[in-house]
Amino acid sequence: MLSVANRDPAEFPDPNRFDIDRPNLRHIAFGNGVHVCVGNAISRAVVPALIQAVVQRVPDLRLDPSASVERETTARSRHMKTVPLLT
Repeated sequence: MLSVANRDPAEFPDPNRFDIDRPNLRHIAFGNGVHVCVGNAISRAVVPALIQAVVQRVPDLRLDPSASVERETTARSRHMKTVPLLT
């Protein structure tokens, strides 16, 4: 099931917590072997630049601690449907 990928507590400490500083562990976000995503190198280069641009343009951006994050879990994915932000 894809929705449980990268959530093995034996491999990932506190696997359900988002940690942007988590060391590069053996995750399978981009697949593996012959099934590896051909765009993974582009993603690894673009995402840090994107995060840096957002932080520079909206330096006070933060999660709204009084609101709850709406999540969705299906057989194919686990993701946030809404992310309440404050600026």
